Amino acid sequence: MKIIERYCHGKGNQEANEDFLITTDHFVLVVDGATDKTGYVVEGMKGGRFVAKAVAELHQSEELSAEIDMAGWIEAVTKKVDAELNRVSWPDDLQRPAASVLTYSVQRREMFRVGDCHYRIDGRDFPGGKEIDDYHGNTRAGKLKACLLAGASVSDLLKNDPGRDLILQSLANQYKFANAAKGQFAYPVVNGEEVPAHLMEKPVPVPPGSFVVMTSDGFDFPKATVADTRAAQEKSYIIDPLRIGLDGARASTKGLVAGMSQHDDQTFVSFRT
Repeated sequence: MKIIERYCHGKGNQEANEDFLITTDHFVLVVDGATDKTGYVVEGMKGGRFVAKAVAELHQSEELSAEIDMAGWIEAVTKKVDAELNRVSWPDDLQRPAASVLTYSVQRREMFRVGDCHYRIDGRDFPGGKEIDDYHGNTRAGKLKACLLAGASVSDLLKNDPGRDLILQSLANQYKFANAAKGQFAYPVVNGEEVPAHLMEKPVPVPPGSFVVMTSDGFDFPKATVADTRAAQEKSYIIDPLRIGLDGARASTKGLVAGMSQHDDQTFVSFRT
């Protein structure tokens, strides 16, 4: 395997970046810590970064066998996160912090995924995403499109987002669907709790000599290079700063905050197997 490009950049303070990018002889890893909604800080970190860091450290350690299969991998990352949350006595009355995790196993030539990170194999896209996000994004987009038709300006809606206000209460309760045993909106995530079998993806084989791109969901349009991927994202911000699906991407739960150059932490890695 040969790493070609790597890029990991937070949307604000780099010390608060909730994305991690790790490459070893055995694994290529992209971890996207979920944005914290509790305000709770542990060891100087919000929950999403704490969980993402734990997963990253596991892949850098000798605890994880190079030959581990996907089921064993999910079990290992889940146990690691649970152990770390117990170690710092994460309060039981707070929602568990979580992360989306995407790993390429060099030994097995397989892609493992829990959550909504993206990847490409020889130009074929394997986009991440979950139904609850689509529901919230489309609900917000519908409200904002109605506001635009009624004469509101994009700049006004970026400052005061009635679509976001509409979904805030539901967003605050979204975590209840994480690793849920049933339900339309159930979704898989690494939070130290068991990932139900029906939410697990199958490992995807990666043929020898393949060109692979892996990204966090901070990039909506993964391309073959960092430059092209960033350019596509920047173009989308110009076309659709409200992020309501006008750029061809899924409608989002939030727009581009005024004064910010990106809406989320962004990670990219490409390599040849």
